[in-house]
Amino acid sequence: MSLFTDFNFLPSLQTTLTEKALKIPNKIQESTIPLLLEERTGAGASETESGKTLAYALPRAVESDPRHKAIEMLLKGDCKPLWEKSSLKVALIPLFPSLEACLKALLGRKHVERGLERIEQVLGNEQKGLLALQEKQGGTPSHRVSRLLILSNDGSERFYRSCEKLLLQHKNRVLLLILNEPSTRLAEIFLKEKDKTLKAILVSDRDAVSSALVSLVESVQDG
Repeated sequence: MSLFTDFNFLPSLQTTLTEKALKIPNKIQESTIPLLLEERTGAGASETESGKTLAYALPRAVESDPRHKAIEMLLKGDCKPLWEKSSLKVALIPLFPSLEACLKALLGRKHVERGLERIEQVLGNEQKGLLALQEKQGGTPSHRVSRLLILSNDGSERFYRSCEKLLLQHKNRVLLLILNEPSTRLAEIFLKEKDKTLKAILVSDRDAVSSALVSLVESVQDG
């Protein structure tokens, strides 16, 4: 039987596990964490509330940035099912001023895609390129998040089901958040239209995703 202390986590992460009285990983955590720490692709299935989220979240927190703990806590704080019967729980994030400013800047740099149809196209084309590169060079793809999918809070069940399907197709590289804002607000910000709706945006650059996540922490610290 493994212990969380057997994994090569950063000391700060080990401290967090100790504070939460987490000592022994369950089966899915024990089998997937070593793979993900080696940046290999891992897939697993188990019952709801059995630790799948923790299994995938812990390796992502193994980063050099000292703010990773605060980012992880925020992403796991206020979560809700993506739709009524969905087993996928997603962080519900306020549109902090620093996050809004960051996303606007990223839009100006053409690092934000707008609308689910366009996002599906972009991710699909990227996936084809990644698979072609993998076939040519060999190896396994990285599990590291490189894209950030952000949704409004007023989508229909059908819309959120489509988003869940998209996320499962690209789950190793796409992180999903829900903004606590309606689609009209997103349209006002990212389309500059007050009479339209926009339910999904995608931060489509690795460094841009990092900037967006850090802006969440800056908002909390500033508040």
